Amino acid sequence: MSLNRRALLALSSAACLPGLARAQQGWPVRPLRIVVPFPPAGTTDLLARAMAPELQKALGQPVIVE
Repeated sequence: MSLNRRALLALSSAACLPGLARAQQGWPVRPLRIVVPFPPAGTTDLLARAMAPELQKALGQPVIVE
């Protein structure tokens, strides 16, 4: 393939990508679950629970800490 043909192929492929991105749904579409793999009332658990309300406001979806 010549360089011009490769450039044309690359540009035509790149031109299709924005249409694919718009076809996707917004994220997240379900409640967000944060799984904390440490015991309850530990530092990691407390931090996750403290961040959950702020994430819920920012994302507009329920945030569940398990």
